Parts: sequence; structure tokens; C-alpha cells
Amino acid sequence: MTWFCVFTQPNKEQLASEHLERQGYKVYLPTFRRWVSHARVRIWAARPLFPRYLFVAFDPKAKPSSPIRSTSGVRWLVGQGNEPLPVEDDLINKLRMSENMGIFDETAPQAPPWLKSGTLVRITDGLFAGFVGELRGKADKERIQVLLSLLGRATPVQIPVAHLECVSP
Repeated sequence: MTWFCVFTQPNKEQLASEHLERQGYKVYLPTFRRWVSHARVRIWAARPLFPRYLFVAFDPKAKPSSPIRSTSGVRWLVGQGNEPLPVEDDLINKLRMSENMGIFDETAPQAPPWLKSGTLVRITDGLFAGFVGELRGKADKERIQVLLSLLGRATPVQIPVAHLECVSP
């Protein structure tokens, strides 16, 4: 059997995969896992590695590709004209091995060890670039509240974590 690439309708990779499997085809839909927020709940969800693409194995000499093309969720087989182009087995094997090892999975961002209240930080980018201030705490998921001395008074500003560097621990 030879592997071929299938182009699907938007967000229909799973539907196409299920229908192709029901028809007896060997299907591979590479996925990665990431944190997804929905209704204030974070879940670890699988997403297609290649949106709108999946792989199907069949013997083009023994079985025509027309049933694949007419499967629910499928747009077409990737190829030239009416001839689908084969995908190397080695590529499929490497994708499977990498997926099983979790190489494609998103990792939860780790906060730097110096990211705690009272630490002096320098702002490296944005409107306040070059200013030094004191960390006060989290503002939201991606920003930190920093206390800056502006116009003779202490003013709290919210800065993305990526725009901060530690001055003193």
C-alpha cells in the first residue's frame, strides 16, 4: 500500500478520517496537543498538526481513488491533475515516531525563577523601554504589574513578561 495526502474541508479532518476508516482505508491524522481555554476551563486537547490535511494508504492499482474523493469531509487528493502523488513511507514513520514522543506538543510556559514580587526589573521593549521598576504581581496570563517612578510618583503599569529582564534577584 502507498500513502497519499488528502486535502479536507475546513475543520473536517476528523470527520474525513472517520469516514475513510469506515470504508476500510488505513488513515493517519498527525496531531499535537496544546492547552485550550473554553468557558474558563483549560483542557489539554489534540489538534491536527497539518490543518486540512491527513494521510490515507491504499493501492491505486487495486482500488480507484474516486471513493476517497467523494468521502464526506474530503476536498481532493493532493497530486497533479487526476493523479495523486505518493508520500514516502519514511516520512509517515518519522511523523508517527515524533508524534508518539510528544515532540509536537505545546508545553506550558514556565515562569522565570526571578519572577516574584519585589524583584527589580528592566523593561526591554515598548513605550517604557529602559525604565527600571519593581515587580508587584501578575496582571493577567501574559502581563506583569511593574511599579515605575513616573513624574515623581510610583505608577503601576502592565508589561508583557517577554519585555522584562531581571536587574537584581
